[in-house]
Amino acid sequence: MNKKVLVLLTGLFILMSTFFGMGSVLANDKTKVIYAYMDDCRMCKVFESKVLSDPEVREALSKFIFEKIDATTGRVNVAVTPTILVFNKNNKLIRKLVPSLNKEDFLEFLRKYE
Repeated sequence: MNKKVLVLLTGLFILMSTFFGMGSVLANDKTKVIYAYMDDCRMCKVFESKVLSDPEVREALSKFIFEKIDATTGRVNVAVTPTILVFNKNNKLIRKLVPSLNKEDFLEFLRKYE
């Protein structure tokens, strides 16, 4: 393959990956955790106030690329909210979870993917 074509394809891949929200995964060698929510989801509000706002959970999430995405935007495909999606370093979905509202359960879940 010609070098110019390879450079063009690589640039196109990076551009598309950034557009579709995967640019941070390409630029960083961390596991990605996506929190899918909806504004009118009562359980999402409980999860955010009881679990995500906890300092220990915030510290654990700092080891990942963490992104909060509104499920109504179409950027994620989930049946219910809240949902946690875990992507490995190769941007492959490795786990989809409706999270527990218990902080300790969520921390134990995160430890499996550090």
